[in-house]
Amino acid sequence: MSNAFAVTFLRMAMDVTGAECGMALDSEKSVLALANLTNDDIEADGFAGFANVAQAYEFNERPHITNNMILDPEAAPDTNTNFAALRVVIVFPLDEHGAVYIDQHISRGVIAKTDAEKLMQVADRAIASDMLGADEATLRDLYDSL
Repeated sequence: MSNAFAVTFLRMAMDVTGAECGMALDSEKSVLALANLTNDDIEADGFAGFANVAQAYEFNERPHITNNMILDPEAAPDTNTNFAALRVVIVFPLDEHGAVYIDQHISRGVIAKTDAEKLMQVADRAIASDMLGADEATLRDLYDSL
């Protein structure tokens, strides 16, 4: 049941934020579902999604808002560098129910922190209320009520 929750939450989070890409992971961090990503994409050397998910759990950030280019803030460039491949990344740790990763190219703008925080509240409330089998519309209604 919790695997279904991660996949449903992914679809709802992408709908709310307009994110371009995403993936749902199970508690072992194995891929459950991909949205606008392929296996080739996530296996490519430049894909930082799994590292972003690991950071979310390591730093206990809920949600974890970051990017795909600078995984270590200490290694950030000193100059204003043009990152043509820069993507806004948000990871929603779902504890023992897995994680959801979404991203979009920076040219589309950032995803509002308030939206990310509300989405995390939806996940937390759904988990605490044993709503793991809720459908996308029910989760969206909970989001809209916050």
